[in-house]
Amino acid sequence: MAVHIFRREATYYWRRRTPRSLAICLGRPRLFMSLRTTSPVMARRLAAQLDAILEDAAMLAEDTDLHLSRSQIETMLGAR
Repeated sequence: MAVHIFRREATYYWRRRTPRSLAICLGRPRLFMSLRTTSPVMARRLAAQLDAILEDAAMLAEDTDLHLSRSQIETMLGAR
């Protein structure tokens, strides 16, 4: 089971520490998002997608020529 998901009441949530390169853009140390599902299988699948998107965004933010805005990062994570 993914260590980045947890259940509150019946709904699963995803929580990750913000990578340093993104923490500067976002201004917060942790990301927290409802997965809007009660299924543990679906929660693991969505969490894996969000983990991959977060890693991609962190790699883009580390690129010196590219500067991501907070809204661009939030859009990337919300478009799962």
